[in-house]
Amino acid sequence: MKVQTQKKMDVSQESRLVLVCVDQSGSTLYVVGLDSAGETIMRRTFRLKSFSDWLSRPDLPRLTVAMRACGQREWLKDICWLLGHTPIAIPPSSLTCDSHSSKNKYFEAESIKRASSHLRKSSAPFRSSNAVDLAMLIAVRHVMLEERTALTSRIRVFLLERGLAVPVGEARFTRSLSAILEDDSNTLTPILRMLIRTLQGEIGHLSDVIKGIEVMMGTAERTARAGEQNRRISDGKRMGEESLCELQKEGNSVCGGGDMAAFLGLMHGISGLVPNTSCKA
Repeated sequence: MKVQTQKKMDVSQESRLVLVCVDQSGSTLYVVGLDSAGETIMRRTFRLKSFSDWLSRPDLPRLTVAMRACGQREWLKDICWLLGHTPIAIPPSSLTCDSHSSKNKYFEAESIKRASSHLRKSSAPFRSSNAVDLAMLIAVRHVMLEERTALTSRIRVFLLERGLAVPVGEARFTRSLSAILEDDSNTLTPILRMLIRTLQGEIGHLSDVIKGIEVMMGTAERTARAGEQNRRISDGKRMGEESLCELQKEGNSVCGGGDMAAFLGLMHGISGLVPNTSCKA
């Protein structure tokens, strides 16, 4: 069924929405909405702010918001959780787009729609705020290390053209370079000497920034680990409570501590969960 692109929908139509699939394309979001029968009943284009305002409408039912697992998913995830909606992330490997739909601006959203029908297989985990910060710090550190290495290699090439070799290794390179610059008897011209001093200052600045980033990385990593540990404890507590509820329902199915531990997932069953009418709850 072909669905026309709509800028506005009736309240009765929006009340039928169950799942919305979002394609993040920069500051534009292409959204496909589905009802409980899996039929597409909405296609709309949003900006970031307008989509947030639309999700916050009180007359809108609580939705499942499926999105591609890209960098923007963390912002969408936080907005959805804040407004009472359920976000799910679809990894790019699960998205398959039809070749004839390449000119359709909703083709990614349609692909997310198809992948969202297999939520258990397709969904990707969300990252915490500390994990996002840590990933950003790692990326910036990597870029700065590459820039420092490029400057060091360039200085080494400049000096080799003057017949001066600098050893490999950050500490040895720094000592040898300082000694070369302080030696007025070598073949360095004033322009080259001034240029190398400028590059040396840039390398020193990058090294200081990298050290500061590494300190921030340690803080973010410890915070992320603490948050993950608290989440696992919370999930374990919730699973334990659910298991105890099931245990109360089972009644005579568990006999002895070994079977109870196996039922709660703490160890493998010894005798198995075999109904035993001789044991009372």
